[in-house]
Amino acid sequence: MKIIATDLDGTLFKGETLINGVKESILELRNHNVEIYFTTNNSSQSPIEIQNKLVSLLNIEIDIRKIITPLIIFKDLLANRLDKLYVYGTNGLKKYIETLNISNLLA
Repeated sequence: MKIIATDLDGTLFKGETLINGVKESILELRNHNVEIYFTTNNSSQSPIEIQNKLVSLLNIEIDIRKIITPLIIFKDLLANRLDKLYVYGTNGLKKYIETLNISNLLA
């Protein structure tokens, strides 16, 4: 299996603008059965928000399981290690936390 991981902002797009040649490159990689993971160290947007942005910019389907953010790792920590959680962050972060069904942890 061939796999590639790519960063997002500054690599695939800048702000709300797709970088030239990105869509064609992704389609070419997919045509060669390369599995593409979209990675970021930015936690200001949830994986769903990132998926929506990629779909909007690329006009192709993106599997949310191929989007890797710090929030994915954070989710596992929340499920296993915390008694209470105070969320201080962007609205995207807060909305994502709400989708995790951990309301008993929220302070």
